[in-house]
Amino acid sequence: MDRTVLPVDDDQIKAAMRMSMDELKQVVEPAGGVALAGLLSPEFKALKEQCAKEGKPLNNVGLVVCGGNVSVEALLKLLAD
Repeated sequence: MDRTVLPVDDDQIKAAMRMSMDELKQVVEPAGGVALAGLLSPEFKALKEQCAKEGKPLNNVGLVVCGGNVSVEALLKLLAD
């Protein structure tokens, strides 16, 4: 598995945006939700398990979630799907 890129799809990004609003009380645009979607993905879980097996656990992971450049109308449309 490539350790530098984790694929995410639109549904994962929307789920991350919802989680950000529900849990963090932060509104992020779709591009800002990509990093969080990667962290929440099954691929990240597999990478974390693989690193632990190799004796290099991912104990500390930093994540930058940014970008509130989305209109209320666009946000509602995105999350209504």
